[in-house]
Amino acid sequence: MHRPTCRFALCHLDSFRIIIAQPYINLLKSINPEVKLTSNTFSNNAHTRYLQSLVADKYPKIGASGDGFITDFAHESLKDVARYFYNSDGFFKRHIATRLTYVLLAISSVITRIADGIIGVIAAPLSFITFGKVESINNLAYRALQTPGIIGDIFYCGIKFINPWAGTRQIK
Repeated sequence: MHRPTCRFALCHLDSFRIIIAQPYINLLKSINPEVKLTSNTFSNNAHTRYLQSLVADKYPKIGASGDGFITDFAHESLKDVARYFYNSDGFFKRHIATRLTYVLLAISSVITRIADGIIGVIAAPLSFITFGKVESINNLAYRALQTPGIIGDIFYCGIKFINPWAGTRQIK
């Protein structure tokens, strides 16, 4: 596939995920202009996690960065599995297992986006009730309200099911 066209489409569909989350945060900021969203404070590096735990009372436990709340965990692990498979030397892994992984990713996307939507519908009113003063709830609601991202997820999985190497370069 034409790499720039694929990236262009994925970029625009990816921005669709904040169609509910951004108006939510704008409405919350109209109630309390000092509302803040923070990025994730915890890292995969053990030393960094230890240092951050020393100052954990200054930072919220849930960061605003990420693609959904539950969805982020499921997608990254399944995408890593798919990358492993499509860079494999074996025919079955490269052609069959990769495509099956993208089907599984599409199914998990539907399930996790629905779960994120439910969490977002619960967290957003809590955020409004507290006037945006609880940063972790604001971050949770912002991430969980990214449910419309399912459109980009399904497009991504469909393209990758047809051609697992679409938009990427095969690493040998």
